[in-house]
Amino acid sequence: MVGERFFRAAMERIVGTPPLNMGVIQPAAVILKREPQNPADPLAVAVIIQDEVVGYLSAGDAAHFAPELDRVEAAGAVTLVQGSLWCKSTDEGLMSNVRIKIPRDWVFDGFIDDAEYVQATPARGAGSRAGQRPQPRRYRGAWIVVMVVVALWFVFVPFPTNLILALVTFSIGAFILGISKLRDQKRSE
Repeated sequence: MVGERFFRAAMERIVGTPPLNMGVIQPAAVILKREPQNPADPLAVAVIIQDEVVGYLSAGDAAHFAPELDRVEAAGAVTLVQGSLWCKSTDEGLMSNVRIKIPRDWVFDGFIDDAEYVQATPARGAGSRAGQRPQPRRYRGAWIVVMVVVALWFVFVPFPTNLILALVTFSIGAFILGISKLRDQKRSE
């Protein structure tokens, strides 16, 4: 990240003012937002913590991640990454630094958590080979249904019958979803 020194006031609003010569380190949820209208760089990516711009990605990183961030924003979401803040109060004022973790091989898989956030996590499995995009997680809803049925067996059926029904439900659900996933993978090859 670059430009933190220009956003000292924003950092102070986020972390407050630590005692003189004492450093503060804290984890932070960081939002990355494209700024195509930025006069300095049309590929600029703002780094935002608690609705405050605290800096920008370097020009090289912005150029690398801009296409994926554009895809995320076109899907109506924002990109959320892990970060950490470091601040120290000195005689010259607040010194600050923000570190963020974005996997270099991150690609937007089309899946949006909580209907508005996209976690920037590394691409995995077969979809990450040779520049291919990973497949969206299509079976999440089906797994939720299986787990809800299992939970209902535990709530409404007496022991030990509930344990047997839960195991059977989970096994059948895992088998059916596994077969469906394998079938979809074979179709995509």
